Amino acid sequence: LSLAEISAQMSISRQGVHDSIKKSDKQLDKLESSLKLVNHFVKIKHIAKDIYSLSEEVSDMVENQDVKAKMNQLNLLTKQLVDTL
Repeated sequence: LSLAEISAQMSISRQGVHDSIKKSDKQLDKLESSLKLVNHFVKIKHIAKDIYSLSEEVSDMVENQDVKAKMNQLNLLTKQLVDTL
């Protein structure tokens, strides 16, 4: 929606909408800088990718079929984790 559309729906000025968006953006930036959620998310995603790669390598090295089946399950779960992130 445009500022004009929001202002019409909310019965406030376009400047009021703009100011509210800017204020909210600053609050989100401040919150993010204190919580560092994006940085944590990126680190977790990299770790998940590393786990996936390692589990694939180990799976290729295993000859025991029972262990290989478990490793394939681990590969699938880690792939799902990586894709979810």
